[in-house]
Amino acid sequence: MYCFAVLFAKAGQAAQHSSDPKIAESGVQIAQSALRLRLYTLQAGLRFLGEAILPGVSNGTLSSLIDQYERTADTLLRLGRLNNEQHI
Repeated sequence: MYCFAVLFAKAGQAAQHSSDPKIAESGVQIAQSALRLRLYTLQAGLRFLGEAILPGVSNGTLSSLIDQYERTADTLLRLGRLNNEQHI
């Protein structure tokens, strides 16, 4: 998941330099979402480690991680659509 977040961040950074304001704004959103996704991934890893050490600890981080991944992926898909519309 962390590797996907890094790829999303790179795509977002590249899109921020677009001359199309919609694509540039989507790039900002992707980069911000990618940062949150990386943080959630790290947090989830620490919680999993904690649960392995201390079984029975509740873990709601996984659902947050999945939600953030889905939001970031959705934003990236919208960016791809905007980019395709620009080239048509």
